[in-house]
Amino acid sequence: MSEYPAGEITHNGVTVPIFVDDWGHWSATYAGTKHTEESRPKLDTRLKRTIKRTVTKVNVPFVAVRQDNQQFKRGTAYGIHEGTGNILAEWDDGTKEQIKSGGYGAWHTHLFGNIPDADLATWVLLARAARDAQRTLAVFVSDHERNLKDDVMRAADEAADKARGDDV
Repeated sequence: MSEYPAGEITHNGVTVPIFVDDWGHWSATYAGTKHTEESRPKLDTRLKRTIKRTVTKVNVPFVAVRQDNQQFKRGTAYGIHEGTGNILAEWDDGTKEQIKSGGYGAWHTHLFGNIPDADLATWVLLARAARDAQRTLAVFVSDHERNLKDDVMRAADEAADKARGDDV
């Protein structure tokens, strides 16, 4: 399928060439990603939003923590990935990564603001206390929980046996 030049769009000082194909689909490639829409106005709207997000520089410090092992990492969020919606982040060690904001596969349990180390130490103590309390609660429940339906059925069987005069 062929693509034909169909002008360009300029937004925030960024100019992107526009193409249309034999099927009437409009497309443009910006920042290494090809964007395709069914109409020129839809493509223009999408490109403006994408360019705005990538041209705008943000710097949001945060701390990602894991409750299961009380680990934490400091980083800076600098944007939202256009395709995945993930947070674009750079860790203090210089590595970059997309952070899922929740759901399956997320490294972190919580995302905090740029809290001081003393508050993180408090969080670690609280997380450990919560973990220990959960374990204690699980043991208590295991020791005291009963299958009430089985107990009622057993009691009913015993009552029926006693009414018939059977030896219980």
